[in-house]
Amino acid sequence: MQTIETPLPGTFEEVMAELSGILDQLEGGELSLERSIQLYERGAALSRHGQAMLTEAQLKIDKLTRMGLSGVESRPYTEGQ
Repeated sequence: MQTIETPLPGTFEEVMAELSGILDQLEGGELSLERSIQLYERGAALSRHGQAMLTEAQLKIDKLTRMGLSGVESRPYTEGQ
């Protein structure tokens, strides 16, 4: 079984799959309190990791959107710059 010390997955899909597995185990109701807490901690770490991945992806999309087809990043005109 995985513990909090297990390295975090490299892809968002792996994060979601592991979170789904943790949820299934927790909902099963057959775990000890200690194991439930370990899984909850792992789930919280995975959630933070997945959120960071989504934030990074959003930043990349925003940058690509600003660059458009020209490949040059556009910025709003500000008088005096």
